[in-house]
Amino acid sequence: MNLKRVGVLFILVGAMLVVDPFFAHYTLAEVSSIRPGSWKAATGFGGFAFTVNTDATGISMITFNFSDYRCGPSKLSGKISVQKEMLWPIAKRAFVIETNLKLYRIIIKGNFDETGRHAQGTWQIITFGKTCSGTWESKSIEKGQMDKGTK
Repeated sequence: MNLKRVGVLFILVGAMLVVDPFFAHYTLAEVSSIRPGSWKAATGFGGFAFTVNTDATGISMITFNFSDYRCGPSKLSGKISVQKEMLWPIAKRAFVIETNLKLYRIIIKGNFDETGRHAQGTWQIITFGKTCSGTWESKSIEKGQMDKGTK
C-alpha cells in the first residue's frame, strides 16, 4: 500500500515538473488585462489624454493640451484631438502614437504595467528641425474625471 502512494506521489510530482516549464513563461503581465477607457498624462508641454478601445487592442483617440510650450522657434498653446479609425495598436503591452500636425510631428511611446492600470513612456515633439522630448506617466481615469483637464 505504501508503494502505491509513493508511486502516485511520484507521478504527481513528475507531472508538476513536466507541466511547470510550460507555465513558467507566462507572467502576470500577460494574464492581466489593460483597462479600456480614458487615460491622462502630465508632460513638460502640458499633457495628453488617450482612449483605449473596449477590447484593449488599440488606442482610438489622443488629445494634446499645450500650455505655452516652446520647442525651438515654435510656441504651442491650446488643445487638439486626433482620432484614428484603424487604431494605434497595442502589442505586448506597448504602443506608439505618431501624429503629424502640419508643422509638428508628435510621437508618444508607452508601455502598460503588469496591472494594466498604469502606463509610462516618452514623448517627442519635432518641429523646424528641433526635437523636444521628455517622459510621462499615466493611470486610467474614472468616468467624469476627463472634464478636469489633462494635467
